[in-house]
Amino acid sequence: MPLKSPNLDDRTYEQIVEDAKRLIPGYTKEWTDFNEHDPGITLVQLFAWMTESIIYRLNQVPDKNYIEFLRLVGIELAAAKPAKAHLTFTLSKVLSDPGKKSVDIPAGTQVEAVGSSDGEPVIFETDSLLKAVSAILEEVCVYDGYDFLQRSKENNEINNFYCPFGARTTESSALYLGLSDILPDENLNMRVEVRTFESSSGSFKCNSADDSCGGGESVDLNWEYWSVSGWKKFVILKDETGGFLKSGYIFFKGPQGMSLSNQANINDRKLYWLKCCPVKKAEGYQPQLDIISFNTVQATAAVTVHDEVLGGSSGEANQEFMLRRTPVLEDSLLLEVNEQDDDDTWTEWKQISYGGIRSAKRGEKVYELNVLTGELKFGDGLHGKIPFAGSRNVIARSYRYGGGSVGNVRAGAIITLLSALRDVEGVENKRCAEGGSDEEKIEDAKKRAPNVIKNRERAVTVEDFEALARETPGVKVARAKAIGLYHPKFSYDTKIPGVVTVIIVPESTEKKPIPSAAMLRTVCEYLNERRLITTELYVVPPRYKTIKVQAWVIAQSKADIGRVTKEAIEAINEHYHPLANGGWPFGGDIYISSAYKAILNVKGVKNIRELDLFVDGIRQPHCENVQIEPYYLVCSEEHEISVEYERNDERA
Repeated sequence: MPLKSPNLDDRTYEQIVEDAKRLIPGYTKEWTDFNEHDPGITLVQLFAWMTESIIYRLNQVPDKNYIEFLRLVGIELAAAKPAKAHLTFTLSKVLSDPGKKSVDIPAGTQVEAVGSSDGEPVIFETDSLLKAVSAILEEVCVYDGYDFLQRSKENNEINNFYCPFGARTTESSALYLGLSDILPDENLNMRVEVRTFESSSGSFKCNSADDSCGGGESVDLNWEYWSVSGWKKFVILKDETGGFLKSGYIFFKGPQGMSLSNQANINDRKLYWLKCCPVKKAEGYQPQLDIISFNTVQATAAVTVHDEVLGGSSGEANQEFMLRRTPVLEDSLLLEVNEQDDDDTWTEWKQISYGGIRSAKRGEKVYELNVLTGELKFGDGLHGKIPFAGSRNVIARSYRYGGGSVGNVRAGAIITLLSALRDVEGVENKRCAEGGSDEEKIEDAKKRAPNVIKNRERAVTVEDFEALARETPGVKVARAKAIGLYHPKFSYDTKIPGVVTVIIVPESTEKKPIPSAAMLRTVCEYLNERRLITTELYVVPPRYKTIKVQAWVIAQSKADIGRVTKEAIEAINEHYHPLANGGWPFGGDIYISSAYKAILNVKGVKNIRELDLFVDGIRQPHCENVQIEPYYLVCSEEHEISVEYERNDERA
């Protein structure tokens, strides 16, 4: 039998008072007035309240022991995660220096978001240097092998995708980008942001041969620019998109000698053109883009602190210091210690995992940090070096703090520049910020502790894959189903050795929860680090069977028909929601009787005259349950519930 923590004392305040009253005649027979107005009863109630408080604290002992056990096996609360946003900067139409074609947006540039969930402003900082260019992307054209197609409108609208190489990628397909001005010809590292259309219709694969996660194999793209001597190739430094297969940035060096042309033949406009095409046609290669934009950089909902003096070392073992701002972002702290108590001998010390100071070597310049509390701890000389004694010789040169779901602001909310930037006119996030999560609660840590102890961060069994998928940091996975020997490109009956497919369902109140491509990729990357090298892993969205109920309901004579209709529809929506009441079982049969039960449980419903069930638009036979394919879930369409009072002929 499983162990269950006992309730050391389950008496309530009322029970303690009554127990005390029953003991009174045995000790003081002359006390006969047990009413509320009696002063003695008031004292009894006071001591009963104090006793109940003691009992409450006594019952916290098992929880404390449990928490100390979690710490003993290395389980700590997961820290809050900061949200990420992609910021697009707009430059002034005329730069202060006419000869310049770019403006530096330094790393750490601060912007502020308004309209967060709690009404408080959220500060974002850019993660890297951005070379913002004065050139504006005027035209986006697709050559499909036969004709030029203008796609500027689709490129400027969110969630309105287009195919960059036409409806079918051919050897002559190409994407043309028309710019209003030349790109800087200096040896600058510039970037262009590419957002793929995140329909989540495909799977994300973790290959056994390499450790990449993506919707498919990478495709090499050839980038060229138009010059006076024709098309010339320019250097691509890094392509995070894998050839337009996933969202990311493409980094390149500025081309030299760009020239005006009407290459795409759109309205006979002469622009400065870039051209992109696949090096060779890939089987099934058909990317879908949401947007391509310049002057965009990733930012994090966190603030950087510089040169925070933590104090002076006393030369004693196991010294502790506290950072003023929390929670601290992982691996963001740069700590220095003055070795000789002067201005010239500052030395950087290395951070190790929390709790790892006990395994540090003698003389090793290390410290451990609790990112939740900001507590920083040094060694004892035997395990880790003791800092040299001095005054104000322990300093945090820089660290970043922040995090929480409050950073998941809406699109267009990040618009206020806090850093003064010359020639910068504005900033905006064209998409919602994502990835922010709050600090883990103790109750949630207790729930995941058995799985952590069981799998030790390794995915071997299907239960391990499911548990780890639900625990993926930065995303909220409500349900996960791992299927062994199943490949998403084959039928369920085809067994493929070494393959594991994980279906994930996000936390959502929508009728049909679908994970974004970013969520699929995040879970894929997290599981990829923990799978066996021989396992071929796929992470996919769920498949749904849509349910529609048509019902004619008889209401009780005194019931409000409007309220009954509303609550009946809500009851059916909840019944067929994939996350409600523990979640609809994967591949679970649809019982028509359960639809009757859900409606009949609504207050004010007297009877159901007739009920029809539609699955994927097909009306199902009466009195027959519906079997659905393995590992499918169900979701609701717009149900039609008609409610009326009982007629006289029905009573007869």
